[in-house]
Amino acid sequence: LLLLPATIYLGSMALHLKLLPFAGRGDNFHPKPFRCRLGLAPRRDPDTGAVLGPATPQADCIAAGCAACRGQFPLSLPAAISSLNARMLSANAGIKKQHTFSSGWAHWPFGSQPVFYWSSTKCYADHYCRIYMAANPIVWGVGLTGLAALLLLLLGRLCSCGARRRLGTARGAPAAVRHGWLLLCGHALG
Repeated sequence: LLLLPATIYLGSMALHLKLLPFAGRGDNFHPKPFRCRLGLAPRRDPDTGAVLGPATPQADCIAAGCAACRGQFPLSLPAAISSLNARMLSANAGIKKQHTFSSGWAHWPFGSQPVFYWSSTKCYADHYCRIYMAANPIVWGVGLTGLAALLLLLLGRLCSCGARRRLGTARGAPAAVRHGWLLLCGHALG
């Protein structure tokens, strides 16, 4: 029951670290062994984005190929995933105040406050670009309707099983109902 979600999560973290192998502005809060795992991004033409050549290490850089990482063993992939998750947990635990783009879990199905991810003034043709994650009301509507129907089915089955017991005709619950309780409990834990 836990193997599939854990595999998906760990697989997505491994993919994230493989697809984003370069050091950047947001890496300063990571520990040195994690940053020494990252490479320097190649130099690019600011207009076309074409690769001009290998990056030139700055004096204060902490990434693979920099003086600060000489003699430092970079983290393995499992250790990097563990370090990244520990850092995310401590960063989120340190948040003390709300911000304009925060939203509580009860707002998510209605999409009343999208989550703001990224913005840039250097997008294309003098446009200001932003990325938000917004709720899909059709997906949430169908999912919540299905969850409500499952809950009603399970409660109806539970009530009818009690009536059958009183009449002496109780039977085991069918697989759909047994699995429905499992799904409902899993949703409640999530």
